Amino acid sequence: MLNAIKHLNFKSNLFNSVKNVKSLSKYETISSISISKSKLFEPITLVKSDDQKLQLSILYNSYNISSGIGKFQQYRQYCTETTPETVNTSETTETKPRTKFNKKSEKEFKEFTDLPIRKEIMWAIEDMGWKKPTEIQSNVIPQIFSRKRNILFSSQTGSGKTAAYLLPLLQIVSKRPDFDCLLPMALVLAPSKELAIQIDREARQLCSYIKKFRIQLIIGGVGEHTQIEDLSKGCDLVVATPGRLLELIKMKKVSMHHIKMVVIDEFDKLFNLGFFPDMKELFRLIPHLKNKTREKGVQTVLLSATIMHEKYDELITRFAPYHLMVNQNTKLTAPEQIKQYFYGVSYRQKSSLLLYFLRRGGKTSLKNIKTLAFVRTQQRAEKLSEFLKKHGIEAAYIHADMSLAKRNDLIKKFSEPDSPIKLLVSTDVLARGIHIENLGAVVNVDVPHVAEDYLHRIGRAGRLDSEGFSLTFVSNTKLIFQIGERTVGLDEAHLLSNIKFHIGDSEYIRLYKIPGPWKGEQQIDDKTTVTIDDYEDGNDAHIEYNENDERYNNNNNNQKTKEKSNFEKREKKAVADLLIKKRILEPVKGPKTRDGLPRVKFNPNAKVHSSKMAKIIVDRKGEIHDLPPLTDFQEGQYENVVSEFDKNRARKRGVHFAPQKRNPILPSKVQTKRQLKYNSNNRNSN
Repeated sequence: MLNAIKHLNFKSNLFNSVKNVKSLSKYETISSISISKSKLFEPITLVKSDDQKLQLSILYNSYNISSGIGKFQQYRQYCTETTPETVNTSETTETKPRTKFNKKSEKEFKEFTDLPIRKEIMWAIEDMGWKKPTEIQSNVIPQIFSRKRNILFSSQTGSGKTAAYLLPLLQIVSKRPDFDCLLPMALVLAPSKELAIQIDREARQLCSYIKKFRIQLIIGGVGEHTQIEDLSKGCDLVVATPGRLLELIKMKKVSMHHIKMVVIDEFDKLFNLGFFPDMKELFRLIPHLKNKTREKGVQTVLLSATIMHEKYDELITRFAPYHLMVNQNTKLTAPEQIKQYFYGVSYRQKSSLLLYFLRRGGKTSLKNIKTLAFVRTQQRAEKLSEFLKKHGIEAAYIHADMSLAKRNDLIKKFSEPDSPIKLLVSTDVLARGIHIENLGAVVNVDVPHVAEDYLHRIGRAGRLDSEGFSLTFVSNTKLIFQIGERTVGLDEAHLLSNIKFHIGDSEYIRLYKIPGPWKGEQQIDDKTTVTIDDYEDGNDAHIEYNENDERYNNNNNNQKTKEKSNFEKREKKAVADLLIKKRILEPVKGPKTRDGLPRVKFNPNAKVHSSKMAKIIVDRKGEIHDLPPLTDFQEGQYENVVSEFDKNRARKRGVHFAPQKRNPILPSKVQTKRQLKYNSNNRNSN
């Protein structure tokens, strides 16, 4: 093969073949290419007019010269599509995403009248009382109008992000040449039904003066027949949640073939494992996305109040390749008009402390203030609402298991200025994007287990430059409860430190002394543990009692001592089972201990060196005397167990994850070198 190359004018053939590549017309000149036998495997440099260089590797193979040239053309085209300015969107790519930050736009506008939008939309803007665009709107809207790049943008909660994409989207769609087409041209995806309804309502208000503009809301919890009938009449814009939209696509009731723009509101929530299988399937059905080499592709707009790059950079690159980023919340801070307060209190007294703030005066008083309280579970929301009603507070609860009609009626009633409901207890179903008029305060009765959810929660207050404040109740006591067949622990002090680490308001995160004549526990020094039953506020937590009543104090102390002993046994049992599963401890034959724990021994193959392993104390009889707390292990932490369940559900739906590198601990039946040496010495001595 090498002898053949000597007799052929390889230089001329190679140049002519490369010259025929269509994309090579970008280059004005190509310096003389000379290839010798010794440099056949080295990269060739093609010099652009702007002195940028593209490295091409010529792979020598055992085929003839013509096939070698063909391989070169394919490889050259591949390298051109994956230059550092563009991003490969394939599922298997592991290249680091490249994000381009925007400079101040030359077309940045200061008034809505400066926008190239039709007069009908301007009339709607005047009706809605919008006077001037917010900072994020003035930066993002011109970029979306240009339609040159995919857009990723972020700003603080309540800064007008929804209008930032709706205004250009409605203008672009309303000018479509095939306005009578039955297929939608734009798609807006939201993680919750409430947020989708809110986006749909705002879009209809903005295009209320445009005749024959068709918007279709597609969400679960509503009859499919009505949505299918409306889709058959045609639509221009679809606002949807991923699950129901995917169902209708599979039923061939709606098509994505004419889609030109996709907006993913709260993209970090939709990129979570719970939604990701649906998102992956939806984007497989959407036409090719816009990138550097495909300028007429589908434009993608991603937005959220929080961008966690270490979590989502790969997915951002996949769904919005070659994007322009406008990030006005790089430090992940809450709006300045929201004052944040943190108070230490035991799990037993959280409901009582909320009632205390609802009755007292002062700057953190919730009296006569419309308040949204967040809790972790649906059962907790119902019980807290019942407790407040029992004590004369007009409260209601909302969670995902309620019917959609009931949830909508409740939100509408709570949003009214003269609403009798003064406090709404909610799970995270209302944590993102929901706007409630005149909401003055947010209370985190339970600390969120996801750091960025804290900012989304408190961002329900203080919207559009209005004043507001947030209260967060933090407990140092640990909670032990069951999730499925798993026993897990929850430490809110650890969750608070995680929030402090991730967000930029860390200087504001500190525990305050509870103001006024609060008689409960203001500081929790002992690391006691409670179960889920105590977490729901036992009856004795709210009884008014005399501090000098010796009989009450003795009974209460005896009860607490007995409960604490039961909690410790339960936690020890969970930790022991976990260590046996990890093969750090091995069970031995024998009756269970007085604590109901199995008798164990150390596995000699488990060479684990950590401070928490030093806390394990096992005597010669196999009784466990001391163990590290359950929350010291990732397998026992609530937030990690929930994430693992989501990952398992996504795996069942076809999402593949890179296998984690683990060093499995062998059981003690497999002897170590030390054991083999010891046994060998014993045999020789005998």
